Amino acid sequence: MTYEEWQSNQWIVPDPALAALISIRHWSSLQELAQFATERHGFGDANGGFGIQYPSDADEYDREVLGIKIPDGYVLAEGFGGESSDYGGYDVLVPESQYLTVLADELLRAGFEREAAEVHALVLPQERGGKTP
Repeated sequence: MTYEEWQSNQWIVPDPALAALISIRHWSSLQELAQFATERHGFGDANGGFGIQYPSDADEYDREVLGIKIPDGYVLAEGFGGESSDYGGYDVLVPESQYLTVLADELLRAGFEREAAEVHALVLPQERGGKTP
């Protein structure tokens, strides 16, 4: 399913790559997302509840009350406020390397070559089984 197809039927839970793309396209600044990625920090918008959470972003309330569990090496893509919302939202686990690849592709598509290269460089250690700095 493409982003455009999803837009016409937003109640379908997207696959991991599309969930990452949807969250990315709901943020106003791709350059900010590149910075967040280098810091391994997530983001979320208040206009639709779309975003990305890293394991370190989940606090005790998220883990204990909401039951959010994000394994190392993954991010959580949320839509419509996530599964715990009253709006029928979704949570999709996305391998971090896949999220970073989708983000790098979007940065390139928008003409941010330097930022795309920086984000792409974060993927390489993960593909070798290591962690990003």
